[in-house]
Amino acid sequence: MKVNDRVTVKTDGGPRRPGVVLAVEEFSEGTMYLVSLEDYPLGIWFFNEAGHQDGIFVEKAEYLIQPDWWETTSQNVLAHVDKNTISHIIRQSDDMVDNLFIMRFDLTFNITFMR
Repeated sequence: MKVNDRVTVKTDGGPRRPGVVLAVEEFSEGTMYLVSLEDYPLGIWFFNEAGHQDGIFVEKAEYLIQPDWWETTSQNVLAHVDKNTISHIIRQSDDMVDNLFIMRFDLTFNITFMR
């Protein structure tokens, strides 16, 4: 992971929290990540211990939109997204979609691919 990556962090007694990597420091025992969280915008240091799964606190965030079906054409992809299949959406600066609004009903949207 690198600076500006969207991540989730494991904290005591709660679900993983979304954040953004502000700094990275490599050590022989693992890697330190300074992560900006909603409650701590200036960042908190988290350590990922090398070689121990229980010692991993910072993980790269993933897009978890799972469309019900896809219909492709040469110009775009039409995706029907059921509200129950959306687990988590994280917007990154290189998204092809500038604005995505999630509402409490089924949403159909077009994603235009750049050539």
